[in-house]
Amino acid sequence: MRLIATLGVFALLSLGASTVGAAEDAMPAGIQVKEVQTLGGLVQVLADSNGMTLYTFDMDQDAGKSACSGPCAEIWLPMMAEADAADTGPWTIAIRSDGSKMWAYHGKPLYTFVKDKAPSDFNGDRAPQYNPVWHYAVPK
Repeated sequence: MRLIATLGVFALLSLGASTVGAAEDAMPAGIQVKEVQTLGGLVQVLADSNGMTLYTFDMDQDAGKSACSGPCAEIWLPMMAEADAADTGPWTIAIRSDGSKMWAYHGKPLYTFVKDKAPSDFNGDRAPQYNPVWHYAVPK
């Protein structure tokens, strides 16, 4: 009985790991998964190639378009994509107001936060001064 329970737990853990592993396999260059320590424990989040936390913006309502430009984009830096980048699985291209491309995950454009200074930072998540509409991006 104990062996069956142990195998069941192992199977569930393996399933979770393979789900994240599948998301990682299709990731564009320059995007990775990292863990951050929150009050609720360790959380996996998406990060850029420097390990800086990536965020989504609740105001990005139209799939494939970014609602953050001008002064917004000076604080919330778009995760830019190469000119020849193309959609791959859950990773899609969002078009910015200037016509440039940025990465989106499940239709949500991705940004870094200028006030994050180290890879362990995730200061933009639900930051009250930004009308808590920014959230760290989590792999699905």
